Amino acid sequence: MSTPGPAELLVRTEVLQPGQASGWVRHPGTVITVVRSGTVTVQRADSCEPRPFGPGEAFFLEDGRPNELRNDGPDPVVLTRSELLAPGAPEREPAEPAC
Repeated sequence: MSTPGPAELLVRTEVLQPGQASGWVRHPGTVITVVRSGTVTVQRADSCEPRPFGPGEAFFLEDGRPNELRNDGPDPVVLTRSELLAPGAPEREPAEPAC
């Protein structure tokens, strides 16, 4: 990967409880997410088609494109999220519901 300028790599563990959703957000950098446990449903504004990802699977969230993550299952979802950001940029910003 390359960046157009200085960048910070943020790595976070996130947990979505059953029934919890991220709400519609956009990320100012590229996000690579690995599902450690549970099943997360990802909905992207460009397709509006919900897609489930299970343990060991990974997905990309593109720079600036609205998306929502949901836990529609009975168990907590544990995610490891890695994100490349310009120094001082927010990790995510609210977005209007797209679908």
